[in-house]
Amino acid sequence: MNSKRNLLGILLALAVGLFCLAPAAQAQESESDLSAIREMWEGQPLTVKISGNRAAGLADFARTFARAYPSDLTDALVARLNDPNNTRKDPNTFVFDPPHGYLKYRYAMDGGAWLELCYWTLPKGHRMVAVSMVDLYNSDKEGLLAFYDYDPTTHRMSPITPLPVRRGLERGIDGRIVELPRVGYDIRLYEPSDRRAKPEMLKWVKGAQFFESDQ
Repeated sequence: MNSKRNLLGILLALAVGLFCLAPAAQAQESESDLSAIREMWEGQPLTVKISGNRAAGLADFARTFARAYPSDLTDALVARLNDPNNTRKDPNTFVFDPPHGYLKYRYAMDGGAWLELCYWTLPKGHRMVAVSMVDLYNSDKEGLLAFYDYDPTTHRMSPITPLPVRRGLERGIDGRIVELPRVGYDIRLYEPSDRRAKPEMLKWVKGAQFFESDQ
């Protein structure tokens, strides 16, 4: 009887240990993903693959970025884009709004990691594409904010560096949550500790193709 109790105790301890290690491993992997993307994206143009003569759209931009930087989050996004009717019953939050050029994919279980993408229409058929990745479990809380210029003649998304923000990101994202616009043009920056506080606005300067802070 005692041996059975001891065995049961060992199995329970192992189960608890595995349960505790899983989130830590996931957070470490996620942190590594974001750090690697931050280091690479500025020097890595991306080619948007489209079929026929159609214009590139929201799904094309998102799929191109996600495939260039594989991770748990981006892989899940590609799978969801490839399953428009959600036959796999993906439980995660997926906002796909082509008329407004906006997409968001967010983990439903903990809600602490998500990816947003949107684009603005520029002259001569170009698009300014923005990608924001947030991971509240990342130790440095930095996240990612990347901008690309899409050229319809070459089908390339070229990194825009420095970021097209004339005033407002002198200290970088610095742990703030970036919210890309689904409606309108302006980007919001929130402090994660107080999402109800008034955000800093990076306001789109029409005709200039850059943003300026309202603070």
